[in-house]
Amino acid sequence: SSPGVPVDLQSPQDATSHVVAAVTGEVGLPTKGLSFQAFSGRIDLGLPDGSRRTSLMSNDYVNVAYLTDAAQRIQIVEGAPFADGEAPSPSGVAQVWMHEEVAEGTGSNIGDTLVCYPDDAVDEVGRESPPFEVRVAGIWRSLDNEALAEAGLIPWFEDPEAALGRSLLVSRADFLPYVEAVWPLTHLQRVNWDLVLDETLIVPTQAEQYISGFRRALSLVKANLPNALYNDPPLDPLRDYVRRDQVLTLLLLTLNIPAFGFLIYFLILSSQIIAEGQQRDTAILVSRGTSIPSAVGLAAIEEALLFLVGYPLGIAAGMGLARVLG
Repeated sequence: SSPGVPVDLQSPQDATSHVVAAVTGEVGLPTKGLSFQAFSGRIDLGLPDGSRRTSLMSNDYVNVAYLTDAAQRIQIVEGAPFADGEAPSPSGVAQVWMHEEVAEGTGSNIGDTLVCYPDDAVDEVGRESPPFEVRVAGIWRSLDNEALAEAGLIPWFEDPEAALGRSLLVSRADFLPYVEAVWPLTHLQRVNWDLVLDETLIVPTQAEQYISGFRRALSLVKANLPNALYNDPPLDPLRDYVRRDQVLTLLLLTLNIPAFGFLIYFLILSSQIIAEGQQRDTAILVSRGTSIPSAVGLAAIEEALLFLVGYPLGIAAGMGLARVLG
């Protein structure tokens, strides 16, 4: 996220590809989902006749927000479905979708026209931003993370009621001509990039690479967006996994040393027994007139047959045993 930096809507949207490339390139995992969110500064609501410029919500405030995936992450309680079309509203005012608690607190209904007074928004010469009108097109509530998961969407990273409960959702087509056009330098107060990587492609043995990749991605994002705030992913479980993996690997190796010793002793003993048997057999063959090259050839054929049969059977038996034990 990037708070408190004067910026228009297009600039952070243009930076989205760079943010995604920095994270996915350094971590080494593709994206599973991306949500871009833009929030205006504080706004006081009033009535069109100007009789009440103070907030309709007992000194509380709202903001105007644009979400690229708003239509998929909210539930319409009343009014029109959220539409993020390419053409602005022909009515000449921005169509907004209001949270049900804000609608209840302000007594707003579908079709009401309200006046937005930007709070402390001035341009480079100190002129205040003029008010602008909005029309309530719908009333919404946020979907919970369980519903988003069922729909295959990325979850909320913070409480949606706290983050968006005071937001008037607006389409990009209406934000640009009706909101941003009358706003001075401080078009947006905050923009968020909610980025989710595809955890199904995680390779546990590369856990340390993922951790270092997130560190490098943070450095790249901060280098290109100095005022950005970077919410670290939950890397503590990954670090704990790396530590446990190292400890368990060392512990298992230590416990297996006696087993390796017994195995080596068994192989040496078996080899001696087989060599003694082969020595007697070879002596009998040579005493009966078999040449030394022929005896060596017979021994080589015998060992090759044992290898060709025993090697795949041993691998298959070992893999099966490992699956049963592991």
